[in-house]
Amino acid sequence: MDDELKAIQADLDNVLDRLAEYMSSDKLTTDHAEPQPSDREDAARVALRYASGNGATLEPSIHVARYVRYGRGAENYAEGTVLRDHPSESEELAELLDALRALDGWLEGGWPLEDGHLETLALAVSAWSNKEGQYIGETAGLQLTPKRQLDRRKLARESAAMDAYWLHVRDPEANPVDESLFERAGKPYGMSASVVKRAYYTEDARALREIFGPDRPAPWDSHGSLEAWVAKRWSETDEN
Repeated sequence: MDDELKAIQADLDNVLDRLAEYMSSDKLTTDHAEPQPSDREDAARVALRYASGNGATLEPSIHVARYVRYGRGAENYAEGTVLRDHPSESEELAELLDALRALDGWLEGGWPLEDGHLETLALAVSAWSNKEGQYIGETAGLQLTPKRQLDRRKLARESAAMDAYWLHVRDPEANPVDESLFERAGKPYGMSASVVKRAYYTEDARALREIFGPDRPAPWDSHGSLEAWVAKRWSETDEN
């Protein structure tokens, strides 16, 4: 390796170390994701997400990193997920579930997967493609979600809620947060305004807006809290 490449490597090492130290600090703290001790690998994933175009600046990538880490460690993370159905999983299944959670984190915020996650997922797919199981993950002990627990429209509701948010952000005057906004956002999904409205005011939707939205005052700031704002708006409708 020549001297120029060595110098570039030294600069990169220095940047990653500085970024890891910054990520471990109490800066950029949010209500949903506290800072966690971070190392160079954590910093590298933040840099990768930023370099891939998923973040206009490093700041949203750091928020995503904290959000994903918080989600994996929270005690209630398993609510509504396949993990709840496996209270005493084997080591193989535990690794698969961790990889699936990481994949879910990538879907939500473009957070890069670790090499171990990719290897675990590849093994599960390989077993399925070789007809060792009827579905991906069966050979590791993954159980099918009971039909009574399925919520096939959850992702669509969340997407419609975020569409409503971005319509409002891009032109608040033309798209105030009201029934017509929810109706417009729900139309492509075949959803009513009331369905989109309920999805918009959920805690998960609020967290996504806080993490992934632009750096701007929240529309509920003048009411003191999100809860007060939601209560006021819902009291003005027939849906309370």
